[in-house]
This record gives sequence, structure tokens and C-alpha cells, in this order.
Amino acid sequence: MESFNQELSKLVQKQSNLADDEDGIVKLNKDYSQIFNIVMHILEDPNMLVFIEAIKAIEYLAILLKQTIKQAKMKQFLKLLADKYKETKTAVLTSLETCFDAIFENRCLPATQFFDLLINNIASSHKNPRVK
Repeated sequence: MESFNQELSKLVQKQSNLADDEDGIVKLNKDYSQIFNIVMHILEDPNMLVFIEAIKAIEYLAILLKQTIKQAKMKQFLKLLADKYKETKTAVLTSLETCFDAIFENRCLPATQFFDLLINNIASSHKNPRVK
């Protein structure tokens, strides 16, 4: 997973250097379904270091694919990420916040859906009766 994230990081760097491209998206003609499925399973891993790598992968994919990532898949990712927000470890929370920033800044989901999913899923994972 670390080497995969290193490759994604290289693509992100390449994308930031592509000022000539009209939409700033690295053109990759690939089927991402296997990558998405693997990342989905890794997010559910109980090992903190493993799912931090999955969080980084989602961050890189959000930067690379921007609005071209399917909203249904991003919603699934966001629900799993929101569930991880109940962790108390600083490394997890920092990774999550960076990933949330990347998803929001790259408009992978409309802002209303993004905030609605986060608020509802974080509130339900904390089971706080005052939050509705």
C-alpha cells in the first residue's frame, strides 16, 4: 500500500506541474474499480497504519480524479472515513482532515452532499443525542 501511495503521489506531483492542461486532471484511461474495491476493504482493516495508508490513497485519488470520480463511490468512501473519525489517535485524525480537505477542494462531491454526509455519519458514529 505504501508503494502504491508513492506512485499516486508521483502522479499528484505530475498533475500539479501540468499547467497547460485545461482542467488540470492527469489523463489516465484506466478502470479504477479494482483500486476502489481494494481501498474500500483496507479502510475496514482494524490496523491503524493500514487504514491510514488507505486514507492517503483516497486523498490522492481525490486530487487526481477531481470531479470525474463517481459520486456514488465517493459517498461510500466518505461514509467509511466518517466512521473512522471516532478514533482518538492524532495520526488518524490528521490524515482524515487532510483527506476531507482534498475531497472538498477538488469538488469530488457537491458541497451540500459532502457536508450532509459528514455531519450525519459523524453524528451517528458518536451517538450523541444532542446532535441531530
